[in-house]
Amino acid sequence: MASKQALRCKPALHVHAELFVGYTGGFVARVLVVDDEEGIRQVLSAFLVGGGHEVQTAGSVDDALGRLAHEDFDVVVSDILMPRRSGLELLRLIRDLTPQAKVILVTGKPSYETAIQAVRQGAFEYLAKPVTRAA
Repeated sequence: MASKQALRCKPALHVHAELFVGYTGGFVARVLVVDDEEGIRQVLSAFLVGGGHEVQTAGSVDDALGRLAHEDFDVVVSDILMPRRSGLELLRLIRDLTPQAKVILVTGKPSYETAIQAVRQGAFEYLAKPVTRAA
């Protein structure tokens, strides 16, 4: 098992540009951004739309599940700490609903414990806020 010192959270979404390549025959991916903070949803959405991707947003796990029940997404970018239900719970549910979707979990309070949970549950990546264009 990795030590706490060995755990590193990547502080930028741009390192995952390869995630958004080739899912729909080109450089366009269908992305669902889930965060209870509207400002974060807007910033991530603008960044991804600016890269040519199709983006929808959800303000809660329940809202995200409603969208996932009716639409397919290539990538889900979700905050971990949200009211009522967490991004970790969403990750578990996504594995059942759309196992092909890549899930990137983002948190403003990274911890060894949540990183390990995320990896064990199949998260593609675990990123620390703030999410920026450059590392």
